[in-house]
Amino acid sequence: MEKAVIYARYSSDKQTEQSIEGQVRECEKFAQSKGISIIGKYFDRALSGKVDKRPDFQRMVKDSNKKLFDYILVYQLDRFARNRYDSAHYKMMLKKNGVKVLSAKENIADDPSGILMETVLEGMAEYYSAELAQKVKRGHYESFLKGNNQGGGRCFGYDSIPNDPTSTRSSKKLAINTAEANVVRKIFDDYASGKKVTEIKTWLDINNIKGHHGNLLHKNGIMCMLKNTKYIGTMTYGEFTQEHVIPPIVDKDIFAKVQERIKANQRNTSVFRPIEKFMFTTKCFCGHCKAPMTADTGTARNGNTHRYYKCFNKKKAIKPCVKVQNKKEQFEDFIINEIMRLLNTNGMIENIARQLIAYNDELQTNPKIAIYEKRLAEIDKAMQNIIKAVEQGFFNQQSQERMLILESEKADLTWRLDGERLDVPIKLDLDETIFWFEQFAKGDPNDTKFKERLAETFVNKVIVWNNKILIVYNVKGTDNEKITVEQILDDYAKEQEKSPCGLNSSNLATDTSQRFNSEQCGGR
Repeated sequence: MEKAVIYARYSSDKQTEQSIEGQVRECEKFAQSKGISIIGKYFDRALSGKVDKRPDFQRMVKDSNKKLFDYILVYQLDRFARNRYDSAHYKMMLKKNGVKVLSAKENIADDPSGILMETVLEGMAEYYSAELAQKVKRGHYESFLKGNNQGGGRCFGYDSIPNDPTSTRSSKKLAINTAEANVVRKIFDDYASGKKVTEIKTWLDINNIKGHHGNLLHKNGIMCMLKNTKYIGTMTYGEFTQEHVIPPIVDKDIFAKVQERIKANQRNTSVFRPIEKFMFTTKCFCGHCKAPMTADTGTARNGNTHRYYKCFNKKKAIKPCVKVQNKKEQFEDFIINEIMRLLNTNGMIENIARQLIAYNDELQTNPKIAIYEKRLAEIDKAMQNIIKAVEQGFFNQQSQERMLILESEKADLTWRLDGERLDVPIKLDLDETIFWFEQFAKGDPNDTKFKERLAETFVNKVIVWNNKILIVYNVKGTDNEKITVEQILDDYAKEQEKSPCGLNSSNLATDTSQRFNSEQCGGR
């Protein structure tokens, strides 16, 4: 029996789950009429078909490499894609894997005229999408010119009043909500007089003043209010602006004063923002007291700003620690160079790739698959025995009933088995995996993005003493997220008892005592 998966999506959060259910129901009805077995389903919720960055869509295309299904069923072709170029690109990829896209509601013949019809339908879907977008923009702009509310939720301080109360689809104007408007004015007055946003939020919380969804106003919401030009009667739509179309709540002078203070605060805080990201703040720990190593800054006598990794206990004076701080740039470069040195060690990449392949092979083993395959083998054997008995003239009503039961169970198990195989990750190729790792070994250690990617991929934890550093890598066979500093230090102590030279690169971590001592990574 031919096999298929169903792909369904809806493009707006205004649509409901029933949209998905309806698509699936029609696809299942179509599959039943064609004698096709459904072995899996892929759903993308509130995602547009105009773009191909849809998680389950991409997973479905990737799963087609497993060659477990023959068709992808969609309610209509526009559910697959509304862009002809994306549609053609992905259909070509699927065709290489022996998979064809079928529409449940569009009867397209499998001949040259069908190809033409499919192309026309895809072109119409793309045209409809572009035309609809233009109409929506045009409608919003006309509504904007009339001073109507543009949606996006009710603005605190205003009520949306229908222009025509008798119509369910009439446009809406903004009218002042007296109680909320008084709160808005106080927020602006308090901020203009020098109060902090946290102080304003505290007052709002004490007085149990909530937004339209029944939640307390948060700091980001307050800042958005302070920047909202609607409160001075000005409405914006894209690059267009209209004044005096909304009843103002806040005086323009107060609004201008608030904007000036916001800009001044942004200028003041920007001085203290770190120029570069600290790559190891979530991975780095003090070897002396086991506390995290956090970001810190200091200003030299000449006014230059220096950045450091500093023990959290020492930085916050929580408890005494002898760990000195490490200069950020030299410290990070040392770790990056150490990873690069490891990757460029003769035979190391192949060793890592083989470990990854072995781990991937373990994931290929699904216990349910083995159980289903064993039972299917038993069913096939039982069915063969019945067939042999029939050939020898032994056949009765019980044999017929038994054969029907076995056939039904086999069909059900085959369906379940295909579903389990669909969830098994794609088997990795050794040469491709080696090539992927070689890109890291050949990367530019001066490129910030490359360094961040290298650190994220390979480093699990970094433990630092004053005289040495231990780099713990993401390795096969360990639950990396659950490795604790205590476990690492216990393992390290045991390894040092066996070999005073420390760990080597084939184990969990590398001890870089001598190289670390020779680098100038220390601080004050």
